[in-house]
Amino acid sequence: MTKLQLIQAEIESLTSDEFLYLRNWINNLDDQQWEKQIEEDSIAGKLDFLI
Repeated sequence: MTKLQLIQAEIESLTSDEFLYLRNWINNLDDQQWEKQIEEDSIAGKLDFLI
């Protein structure tokens, strides 16, 4: 079983509350990574065409 398959199996065994917490945590992490990428792209001038 791969690492990802193990993680998926663990996620499937979570309670509803645990799953909700994990989903919110992942969404927040995704938002943080998106913001970081936008900031890096802005500094690099990749978004200058929007100005």
